[in-house]
Amino acid sequence: MEIWLIWTLAALLLILVEILTPGFAVACLSIGCLCSAVLSAIAPETLNWQLGLFVFASLISFIFVRPFALKLLSKREGKKFQDYSSNMGSLIGRTAVVTECIEAEGLGRVKVDGDEWQAKCSDPAMQIAVGQKVEIESYESIILTVKIK
Repeated sequence: MEIWLIWTLAALLLILVEILTPGFAVACLSIGCLCSAVLSAIAPETLNWQLGLFVFASLISFIFVRPFALKLLSKREGKKFQDYSSNMGSLIGRTAVVTECIEAEGLGRVKVDGDEWQAKCSDPAMQIAVGQKVEIESYESIILTVKIK
């Protein structure tokens, strides 16, 4: 079997492995195999040069190609972990309906999209009656802080 064919088969195998794994690391090795396959097709008797080119091309692709590919394929596009809101964070600003009276300096219950939550009023001296629409201002643990809308 020709050496260039072995390099090409190794490159194809590594591409298949890359499809099954994230990170674009194995593909860099595949690039090295493809470069060595080309050199092997041109000069088949240069095995030491082929191995050297494999190492060199793989390192170059790790340094230059991998960061570019990761940036290109990234779904977050520059967002950091702190930029994503949690499910609780998505409730802020939403309207809820009081289902259990919120006592002054106490807790009650509100309903948002069919889910009930414990809630307290942002004004501790205020009492909010059942059926009143409120706006969610913030949360602490699993208790929502609301104000009358």
